[in-house]
Amino acid sequence: MPVPLGSLAKIAWEQESSYGTMPTTIQKSLPFISESIKTTIETARVDVIMATRSRLPNFEPLARMSVSGDIEFPFYIPSISANDPFVALMKACMGSVEVTTDTSVIWSLADVLPSLSLFVDRDTRNVSNTKNYFYYAGVKVNQFTITGEENGIIRLRVSVAGQREEVSTSGQTITIPTLDTAKFWFSRVYLYDGSEAVNAKIRSFEITVNHNLTTDRYFNNVLEVASSGSVSAKEKVAVLVDLPEGRREVTGRLELYFDNTRWYEKFLTGSLFKVEIIAAGQYISTGTWYAKIELPKVMATGETPNVSGPNPLNFSMSFTAYQDASSNDELRISILKQS
Repeated sequence: MPVPLGSLAKIAWEQESSYGTMPTTIQKSLPFISESIKTTIETARVDVIMATRSRLPNFEPLARMSVSGDIEFPFYIPSISANDPFVALMKACMGSVEVTTDTSVIWSLADVLPSLSLFVDRDTRNVSNTKNYFYYAGVKVNQFTITGEENGIIRLRVSVAGQREEVSTSGQTITIPTLDTAKFWFSRVYLYDGSEAVNAKIRSFEITVNHNLTTDRYFNNVLEVASSGSVSAKEKVAVLVDLPEGRREVTGRLELYFDNTRWYEKFLTGSLFKVEIIAAGQYISTGTWYAKIELPKVMATGETPNVSGPNPLNFSMSFTAYQDASSNDELRISILKQS
């Protein structure tokens, strides 16, 4: 029996038409860096004294099942289509997408997130040497983080929460596309506080959106009660309840070269300012596409630059993003064509 190889793994996703209802086909897929999706089973038990030092299995083994974990991708420059897998993935992260053919893709934050079903091929087999595939239903993006470091690839880490795992010998037919990635060496960061604008020199950035999902709304063993109030013969029913979104938090960090104290002084005065990050693909020329990340209203929350050795000083500026009245968004991400 062959040993499972991570290099042969695949992940695919599809938006659910209703929460927890798995589509027949799950085929949107991209090359990914790593995944850590796992299932946790919580037991309902009570310890009773039975004249023994041993613990007896007097519990309900499936009181609650939950799915959680991270998937990390490069941040791609996708095709301008609602069916593009990265466009669909970012819609699950942000909540809303607007696609204008041959012009733009714009993702914006929405109060209600779509749910996904996931398909994971980990190249595993059962005892009969038949391939096993993992399916996850009722999955939502609980948090996502976009990071970039100087002379590196911009990355997207998606943290999910879901409610059901199934293992099956039936797979999916998946074609993995090749997309361009956003590079941090083809990028710039623009800061503007209403009176002064500057192209900032930065070493790295990080932006995190936390949707704060309520993740404990799963009840596995529920008595079916007829309209008359009587309990039916079928006593154990898996009930999946949507994971409601909590209060959204958008935070981040910019690590700037400490060439002067201009932005540090703005941090000290508590100035609100706009952050705009632009990153292109492999080539920058007329007709190519690029990504633009906009935070229209942020406030820096730290920190003081310190001397830790002989190297140049940097200023790591943490921030919190707030909703802007004109754009009605804390964060907007676009794919645009360079003119």
